[in-house]
Amino acid sequence: MSFYKKWWFWVILILCIVIIILAICLVIKPIKVGFNTNMQECIEGLESMNLEPEIDYVPGEMLVLFYEGVSNQSATDILEGFNVKIIKSYSIINSFLVEVDEGKEFEWICKLQEDPNVESAELNGIGHTAI
Repeated sequence: MSFYKKWWFWVILILCIVIIILAICLVIKPIKVGFNTNMQECIEGLESMNLEPEIDYVPGEMLVLFYEGVSNQSATDILEGFNVKIIKSYSIINSFLVEVDEGKEFEWICKLQEDPNVESAELNGIGHTAI
């Protein structure tokens, strides 16, 4: 009888597959900047990642994306709790354009990403086209 017909072969194979899947999930899980770090480390990390100063963004504006399942009203309440002004809501993709203090954008990214309902917070970049 072949070894692949024995019960212990399948048990070991299934355990190996489960371990591999768990390892992959841990590796590709999104890591939030600022999670388990203090605010200053988060801000310094973001500033050091801004390696391309020629990238334009609208000063004082940010895009905040909430996880799927967070209602539009809950997201609005969360943003109002942070005392940021909502400029526009994109309910289809569960995100908001908000106004923050100019020059404090990195600080706001760190603050907003600490909320477990926020998937991402980023600068409102300006796109350019080439003709």
